[in-house]
Amino acid sequence: MKQIYISFLLLLLCSFSGRADYVRDTLGGDFLCKTIHMPDDYEGKVDVTIIRKTSGLGADKAVLYIHGFNDYFFQKEEATFFADECYNFYAVDLRKYGRSWMSHQKRGNVKALSEYFADIDSALSTIRSEGNNSVILLGHSTGGLIASLYLDQIDRRGADSSFVKGLILNSPFLDMNQSWIKEKIAIPLISLWGTVSPSTIVSKDQNTLYGKSLHSAYKGEWTYDLRWKTLESIPVNAAFIKTVYAAQKRIRAGLKITQPILAMHSSCSIRSDVWSDEFMRSDAVLDVEDIHAYSPRLGNRVTLVVIQNGLHDLALSQPKVRESYYEKIREWLKKNLKSI
Repeated sequence: MKQIYISFLLLLLCSFSGRADYVRDTLGGDFLCKTIHMPDDYEGKVDVTIIRKTSGLGADKAVLYIHGFNDYFFQKEEATFFADECYNFYAVDLRKYGRSWMSHQKRGNVKALSEYFADIDSALSTIRSEGNNSVILLGHSTGGLIASLYLDQIDRRGADSSFVKGLILNSPFLDMNQSWIKEKIAIPLISLWGTVSPSTIVSKDQNTLYGKSLHSAYKGEWTYDLRWKTLESIPVNAAFIKTVYAAQKRIRAGLKITQPILAMHSSCSIRSDVWSDEFMRSDAVLDVEDIHAYSPRLGNRVTLVVIQNGLHDLALSQPKVRESYYEKIREWLKKNLKSI
């Protein structure tokens, strides 16, 4: 009861004291954004940014996009797809990422993934207040892990689970993608160390090849802010390993999400420090076999789809691959959510 009461107070605080008007977003066009001031945390002031593109087709239903680690929302084409499908599109730049990041913060620094629940609560409150009767969560990578945990706990937190009608997962981060020794020995030890010294930096991936497969300045076709989504991964501390390890253990034990789920991933993975064209048709971040194995454990209404030659962010794959990605989403929406 205490946890539910605290959650309610946080949501109320964000709904009133954090209310703000929309302004033109950095993406231009008909993209708007607004900043919500959240309660301070252990680093000081905290902001969350909501980005919006309305359908223009009289829609009263919405999609909320939740980005991954070392990321922020810039996928204009994905927003346009959902708007054309008669969904008002929203995205949230989570605390300490992208538009929400402030100079006194370490990017991506949280002690528990549950800290993001208040960010999602605020976004959903905004979506409901703007006349939407339902919403689908769309999570990429770590955003997919966060969204899955959020839905699994939504009833216990006292939130309205009936407002969320479904979950779409784009390459969700359901396992660490490390060697057997690291996953069975090193990561549990680091997780324990995260209790003693949460801010200890334990990893900083120097591999830039995934980023170069995306950005238009290198091999890719996408233009985005390299300050907010860097080529190299941002540093990972022991607290992050601890909270992700705990979340992934829960998923392996099985969640009980009641909403229909569409889980998608690429047909293959690549791990290399040397560039090859395989980076343009593979997941260079996660092991797709892990995603395939663990996605069915999220609930009892999981549709699992393999996208041939997809990148880690399927929405940023080659044009023909993206067509397949969007068509699978369209088919799933019609089959599972045609009544909303």
